[in-house]
Amino acid sequence: MTYVVELVESNLPAYFDQVNDSNKQEYIKYKEYYKELSSFANTQRECIATIKRYLSYFKDEHLYITYKKEAFPVKDRSDTSEIKEFVQKEPVIEFEADTLNNKNKNSIEGVWQTLEGDYIIGISADKTKLYDYIGFVIETSNIYWKKGQIKFEFYKDKDDKIKCLGWGGFRTPYVSEIFLKCDTLQIGRNDFTFIRYIKGLEIYPKRKNKINTELTFKILSEQTLYFGIPSFMGDQKHAIDSIIMHNLPLLKTAKNLIIDVRNNLGGNSPCIYELFPIIYTNPVTMGCIQQMASLDNIRNMEFWRDNEVKKRYERKSIDKSIKLMKTSIGTLLPCKPNIYTTKKTFENIKNVAVLANINSASTSEEFLLFCRQSKKTKLYGENSFGAISYGSVRGRDLPTLPYQINIAMNKTGEPKEFESSGIPADIYLNINEEDLWIEQVQKMIEK
Repeated sequence: MTYVVELVESNLPAYFDQVNDSNKQEYIKYKEYYKELSSFANTQRECIATIKRYLSYFKDEHLYITYKKEAFPVKDRSDTSEIKEFVQKEPVIEFEADTLNNKNKNSIEGVWQTLEGDYIIGISADKTKLYDYIGFVIETSNIYWKKGQIKFEFYKDKDDKIKCLGWGGFRTPYVSEIFLKCDTLQIGRNDFTFIRYIKGLEIYPKRKNKINTELTFKILSEQTLYFGIPSFMGDQKHAIDSIIMHNLPLLKTAKNLIIDVRNNLGGNSPCIYELFPIIYTNPVTMGCIQQMASLDNIRNMEFWRDNEVKKRYERKSIDKSIKLMKTSIGTLLPCKPNIYTTKKTFENIKNVAVLANINSASTSEEFLLFCRQSKKTKLYGENSFGAISYGSVRGRDLPTLPYQINIAMNKTGEPKEFESSGIPADIYLNINEEDLWIEQVQKMIEK
């Protein structure tokens, strides 16, 4: 744990951004608690769980744990036989579901099920040095789990609130808030919603939402165009820019445009630049990038300059940043916000509707923040993911473990209040009717 704490306190922008005079003593007490707790972690799973719990102090959705590339437990993630073999090797526990108490509405103990029927789990008190309750699988249709495997561990945090450490399909950890109200248990904003188990309760299979998975531009009506963008990864920039250029005649005459960034987890900022003139109505303030000055980040920048950057002017810019970093170790480098203006506008477009959901993240959220400042643009759907305050992630290997901690290299300058909670919609839509959102929004903007 000492290595992890030093890594965080030397490299993590969120540490320098969020730990200050007002909470310094609280943080010191917190980290010392986890240093002590780590001495009780005897297995690989317990070690990585304790590390994740320590990291959860920071409100930073770009701070997460993954496997080292060479240590991923399966070679082909689409190979079901490999997945089943992996799951078979995971430990199971013996349990008696009939002994679980379903009567105390103020306790998380009991048998719970999802309304969709894909999980029935048991939660029982199991107080150890590391957690207070465990949540284990009783029944599931999920290929990554089987009966008796522990999917959740519940513990009390520094405020004596119960939190959940959950395990993903390949057993990487995440930490979520829990919300208990009588017979409903919600884990995270959108991780799981359970109700107390009732034998014979009618279940509702999950609806398969018809969310666009390919880059798509089409005419919905004489008034309205649709542009679906499922990714802003760097390899998509040319395709996005080409579609805009190819469809300029339509964009120059249309009255309404729907831009769909649902399930777009982000990518690279240059992918969104050609969308700006379409949305633009007035000067837009854009957050600047504050680089974290650390020895690790200097090494990353030098490697990037020497092995990936081809253009001379870009290498000169990186050299300038490296020089400044070397004289400012342990700080976030200052920067000034940018003001975006353009004379290339699309005044014919009166309404831009942007569809976003909880899986719209990172660069998609950078785009949403730009849209919020346009007078002709509204956001529809639900709150976005909330991974906007930090960026440019690099992996740091954990010694003796097959995992790495992914840490951002910079602070974006965007509003911190949206981190983890997401950017709110202007008009909220029913998440149970997500496959109807395009049609619903089209009707709204064509009125």
